[in-house]
Amino acid sequence: MNKELNILVVDDERFYINLLVELLKDKYKLYIAKSGEQALKRIADKQPDLILLDIMMPGLDGYQTCVEIKKNPQWQDIPILFLSSHTDKDSEAKAFSVGAVGYIKKPIIADQLVISINKATRNK
Repeated sequence: MNKELNILVVDDERFYINLLVELLKDKYKLYIAKSGEQALKRIADKQPDLILLDIMMPGLDGYQTCVEIKKNPQWQDIPILFLSSHTDKDSEAKAFSVGAVGYIKKPIIADQLVISINKATRNK
């Protein structure tokens, strides 16, 4: 666990934002964005070490947000873990095809989340 890691949490549902903050606040520095558009602004202000990105959001969805992040040469190496209640293989495959390094299914299991974060940020 690395309290120095900056993680951007992008989700439009207060329940999941609160859950992620509760699970991770003692382990990492967290920043919140409630939309894809807000996430892009937050990344421009302070580049995170990792992004936890929900798929289903109004405006830019998670896939579109990921594509925009990966288009920017300064941001393209930021690891992105998708969070989704979609359990179908197509959603997961699409997440990896747009640049995700992991796919975490909701409901979130704390240990799985921390292991995925540690794996994605191993070289940070």
